Amino acid sequence: SAITGLPAGVGGKVLQVVQDTQLTNSSTTSTSFTDSALSLNITPSTSSNKVLIRATISIRSSGGNTYIGLQRNGSFIGGSVGKSGSSTDGFTVFADNGRKGMIGIEWLDSPSSTSAVTYKIQFAADSGETVYISNLDVNVAGGTSSLTAMEIGV
Repeated sequence: SAITGLPAGVGGKVLQVVQDTQLTNSSTTSTSFTDSALSLNITPSTSSNKVLIRATISIRSSGGNTYIGLQRNGSFIGGSVGKSGSSTDGFTVFADNGRKGMIGIEWLDSPSSTSAVTYKIQFAADSGETVYISNLDVNVAGGTSSLTAMEIGV
């Protein structure tokens, strides 16, 4: 039978895990946030439960800053630095020409829902340079990116 709640005093358990991985390259020159291929849906069993989001992202920029955004149902959540010229929040990831590597994001969310919740990773360039996610050319960057959501009982 489905879990509909936890007895008092047993919160903090992982109730379900959903993961998406990105093996193919995504790139953009847009200064506006653009969808990457990383997206998933999770349906919390109670509206009081939390969702722990973890993302590991292989990223490269041809120059300038790269921004990463985390969205829930089309609205930005998390983020610590406003993207230049934008009112939306994103994580400033890289500056300087040719920066590449793996970055990690972790965010504990309270979606307050028992309907399917969609989380997605978006990315943007600072001033028209090309930015990449999961560029598998080992001479340029490399690595699989992943987005994981874990429902946490409270």
